[in-house]
Amino acid sequence: MNDEEEFSDCLERIGFDETARDFVENAGLSTVDELLELGPRQLTALFPHAARYKPKAADGEEQVNVPYTSVLKLQALRAWAEYRSRRGQLPSPLDFEDEVIAAWLRRVRDIEDWNDEKQEAKAPSALSDTSKWPAFKAGFLSYLHDTRSIYNGVILDYVIREERGVTDELLEAVYTSLDNDMRATMELEGPEYVADNERVWKMLKPLVVDGPVWTHVRAWDKTYLGRDAWLSLVSQMEGNSAVASRRNAAYATLRTLRYTGQQKFPFEEFVRRHKEAHVILMDEGEPVPETKKVTDFLAGVQDSRLASAITHIDGDRAKLESFEESQQYLKTVITNSTIRRTTLPTTAGMRVATVETKGSKKAANRKRKQEAAKGGSKSDDDDTTPSGVKVHAGKYTPHEYKKLKPFEKTEVKRL
Repeated sequence: MNDEEEFSDCLERIGFDETARDFVENAGLSTVDELLELGPRQLTALFPHAARYKPKAADGEEQVNVPYTSVLKLQALRAWAEYRSRRGQLPSPLDFEDEVIAAWLRRVRDIEDWNDEKQEAKAPSALSDTSKWPAFKAGFLSYLHDTRSIYNGVILDYVIREERGVTDELLEAVYTSLDNDMRATMELEGPEYVADNERVWKMLKPLVVDGPVWTHVRAWDKTYLGRDAWLSLVSQMEGNSAVASRRNAAYATLRTLRYTGQQKFPFEEFVRRHKEAHVILMDEGEPVPETKKVTDFLAGVQDSRLASAITHIDGDRAKLESFEESQQYLKTVITNSTIRRTTLPTTAGMRVATVETKGSKKAANRKRKQEAAKGGSKSDDDDTTPSGVKVHAGKYTPHEYKKLKPFEKTEVKRL
């Protein structure tokens, strides 16, 4: 059986009667190779012409009849044949049987759904700092994984896979999904790959063009070889020198980062920088033990107001062995302390106002005026004129404390 006979026999099996097969052959499709020369849209556009195709028969003109399900199966045949060709395998129509037909009908339906949704994958942030390479790499791989080729819908990260060639072992392996099969077995050659490779470059370039790694990939700016550019970037950023640099920077952060209070930067930022250093070291193969994370973290907390909280952690084994628990505990202490500092002055003011409504201040003022009228001097104990020193619960210099009036010193003790 030659190629034309195999193709005609396949058309008959998927529901094309003799008149429909003649229509397809007269349209220029007599082999699978000719079928592959048409794109999916061109193939879909072929069948509206069938209604006007009326070959002459012995008893007059005969209308061609192509069932809709047969059209779908022909589309599935084309998608399957393209898949086989891109694997370097012969797409023989004899192999397009019931189980294969069902699988590729689902694939054609899925491809149509993806095209209808037209959802753009989310690109990662541009790489502005080489220390952020691990996060950028993960983001870019996810970006590719969420993007599909216009050719059979293969996930685009197949372009940058480590294995360039397709071995018999890869072809014969059993995969959990058709997506995983295609990512491993599509040959990195041919017009479809060239187009996908160019697309990968166009996705990568905007993310590195203004950053420190552009010099490592600019050689591919004219050739659009996304795979080569990416592999070169990985080699540069994951070489011994780059890895050592990121490790040293992360260790330096853990060793030198200090939290002295909210003025310089918030406690949340102090925690975030520690976590970022932990992630970098884990990505580079040197994860920090949990107890070491806590030790480094507490060593950097140099806010005297947290001294007692740190002492509490030192005596709590659960917190000493959990970075999350220790940082959450200190965050709670800081939050509660901030709330008290911001609400106490208001409470004190309310108490003074309550006393004033009972006339104590008025009585003191009357007494002072009476003594002044008599020519006497007012007592220091009765003097309610503010000293000018801010009253607070904390330390005072000897000079400040000496200036405080008796009623202010009483308030300090109360605080």
